[in-house]
Amino acid sequence: MIQVVTYDGKDTRYDGDKIDQYSLHDIRSLDEYEIDVIDLSSPHIWYSDGGTVNSINVSKDLKSVISMINNSRNAYVVIILPQNEVLYYDKYDKEYLYSTELKDILYSLQNDILSRLFDPFTGISLTYENTRSNVGNMEYEAAFYFEGNAFWEIGFVISSIKSKKPTVMRKNRTYMTTLKIVDTDGLMNFFDGIGILEKEEAAPEWISEIKMFDDIEQETKISEWQNEVEKIENDIECSQNKLADNMRLKSILYTSGDRLVEVVFEILEELMGCDLSGFVDNKKEDFLFEIDDNVFIGEIKGVRHNVKNENISQLDVHFQGYLDEHEEKDPNSVKALLIMNHQNNKAPEEREPVKDTQINLAKRNGSLIIETAVLLKLLEECRSGKKTREMIINMIANSKGLLKLE
Repeated sequence: MIQVVTYDGKDTRYDGDKIDQYSLHDIRSLDEYEIDVIDLSSPHIWYSDGGTVNSINVSKDLKSVISMINNSRNAYVVIILPQNEVLYYDKYDKEYLYSTELKDILYSLQNDILSRLFDPFTGISLTYENTRSNVGNMEYEAAFYFEGNAFWEIGFVISSIKSKKPTVMRKNRTYMTTLKIVDTDGLMNFFDGIGILEKEEAAPEWISEIKMFDDIEQETKISEWQNEVEKIENDIECSQNKLADNMRLKSILYTSGDRLVEVVFEILEELMGCDLSGFVDNKKEDFLFEIDDNVFIGEIKGVRHNVKNENISQLDVHFQGYLDEHEEKDPNSVKALLIMNHQNNKAPEEREPVKDTQINLAKRNGSLIIETAVLLKLLEECRSGKKTREMIINMIANSKGLLKLE
């Protein structure tokens, strides 16, 4: 694992599965990780409330960091120096009065800030010069390069293209660089380029053919488990499809118009064994079908209000119109049904009950109001075997007013 230490621990450049990021204040023990990165490139680091350029606000945190570097025994440490950032200083009334580029205060940067924070930096000179360096298969920019220190290996690791200016130095397991690293890919490539990223050697194809220890037993188990997983995945898919179908049926509790009619047709066909595929909507009744000697004619409504007299009266108009066109029919064999999804903007338990006025009007007309919630309950009882199709047909054919489940 890799620890990247940034100003606030929230630098989006370093998002990655193998990276833990912490702020300078909350840095964890370096030896808990294989590689630790101390990134000083954030512009937020380069602020000083004091009146000179000889210190920065995070000095105390950085002193703690150098102590950890000195005490580290196992980890690789990479210190990323800033580019030519702007140092803001002399704070007064929440504002900084002055600013300067780092290239213009190199002496103070080296001798007053970096050397005090990092003992090994003593004697190193930074020179301002914009260069490019190749590391692995990537190119990096840098605003500074290093000059002379006997305790560091200068130029041994990475130097700039053509000009050969050192941009990476090493001392034992600690590396310091002036390169600009812009994202996680650049960081990982940098590790690879300086040789601290451990890579697992790829296994040859033939190695899998050599069976030893309990290889065959484990492969058999994996195969069996994969079969079980496949079966479970199929079962999950079936259940998900069933839940989706249930949700579509339950949609008659909140829909209106054609979508409501389509699902109600499907439920009526399953409950009563009728076939509504050939029904033609002539802008009269919403459905019409025959079962034995009985004719069922009806309206399907989805509304936000409760059942009104006009809904029942409209159904009666269709009922009387049918009798006028079929004088041979016994009126007692024709059943008018009003399937209502009323108050469909409310949950069923929050809906007001159908009022007695409308129930009595339906009784007087010989018609039947069926709420969509009751229709769903009928379907549930039919599928569970609690009610047979014959029982449901008889219940609907012989009820008036408001259908209630027994």
